[in-house]
Amino acid sequence: MKKVIITLTVLMLMVPLVSAVENVLVSKQTDSTKTSAVEKKKTPVLTDILPQIDKIERRNIDIDTMYWAWRITDLKDINYKQLKTDSKDWIMTPETKKLFFSKLKKILDAKTSRRLTNAEMEQYDNSLEQIKNLLSPARKDTELIDRLSVDYCVELESRYWAGLIQAGQKSILEDMKNQPNKSAIRKEIEVKIIEKLEKDNAPLTEEESYKLDACIEKLSGM
Repeated sequence: MKKVIITLTVLMLMVPLVSAVENVLVSKQTDSTKTSAVEKKKTPVLTDILPQIDKIERRNIDIDTMYWAWRITDLKDINYKQLKTDSKDWIMTPETKKLFFSKLKKILDAKTSRRLTNAEMEQYDNSLEQIKNLLSPARKDTELIDRLSVDYCVELESRYWAGLIQAGQKSILEDMKNQPNKSAIRKEIEVKIIEKLEKDNAPLTEEESYKLDACIEKLSGM
């Protein structure tokens, strides 16, 4: 399930995942005396939750491969080669990825791709949601989401993206500029990012990384 990947547009709607890049940027808190409720909550380390993600992906792999086979052969918005290239960013074990492509190739070779049924599509969407919740538990932290202000969230998210751009991910800003039908809040974040590129941007602490996921969820409906 390539879900969590894939493009900046997906990330803007979901969560900036704490992956290898994030692990470089996130600094550990040095004050061990802090004990607030939020500080005790952290975005999980990927290696800790990968077995749970893998279980979900294997359970839904037939639906997943049929979905992508349909995208390749019928929708034609991606091809097999591009999907293979994208796979380097998938949150998936090597064994499951190998199984995925084996099953996908069988469908493509047999020319048996089809659109998912409504029930299958619902299962596909549910599996994505389960994985997103594992990766970003703050998305369901309604108390925190309600408590964080919009201004704080705009500031935090723009600092996050500016930090990634300064760390070398130059294409992020161009992808943002090319994103269609942007909301007012997304335009505001983009402006803030450009402003912050002229400054030093401190890495997010573990507490801020958790809050960021809550902020993304809060701003996604605006």
